[in-house]
Amino acid sequence: TLSLHDALPIYNPRYEEILQKGLICIRCQLRCLASLISLNLDFTNCPKATDKYFSKFLPETRHLRGLKIFIISFASCTNITNLTLRTLKYTLRNFVNLQTLGLRFDHCEKITDEGMLELTKGLRTMKTLKILCFIFSWCLGISEKSSRYIERTFSSLKNLKIFNLNFSSCRQLNDLVFKHLRDGLKI
Repeated sequence: TLSLHDALPIYNPRYEEILQKGLICIRCQLRCLASLISLNLDFTNCPKATDKYFSKFLPETRHLRGLKIFIISFASCTNITNLTLRTLKYTLRNFVNLQTLGLRFDHCEKITDEGMLELTKGLRTMKTLKILCFIFSWCLGISEKSSRYIERTFSSLKNLKIFNLNFSSCRQLNDLVFKHLRDGLKI
């Protein structure tokens, strides 16, 4: 588990420089860990974290083809947008053996349905996925459209056994979310 939120106090005037150098260091280390099977990255409360950093960092994980567990948290990273979800879409396609995926984007208010569409397109290629955890609470740009995108994704996730979804306090959601999810799960 790598956690940057405890190592980078918000009041540090060199915060952005430290974050950038930290990600470069992690990228270099990941190249040496091609046989890694579990990766947990926690960027919670990194207010200076932006799409720019992760559009360079996430593709560097592409050689981790043996990865079975991937958990990443951008909780309260208020500058993360749909671009990071688009980058994740392409990154996830490389994890051909992935069985567990945890994505935490709560309080990322700049994420919208467009980003969710990008992400779910990437999920459709993940044939080995058994456990999926989505936390997108307080993502105010997410509406019931996102639940339709997730519904369409379920049909391609044949091995999915556990699904945890949290859209709490996403104010644009309505009761149709449950209908879409029920239809996707064929309950």
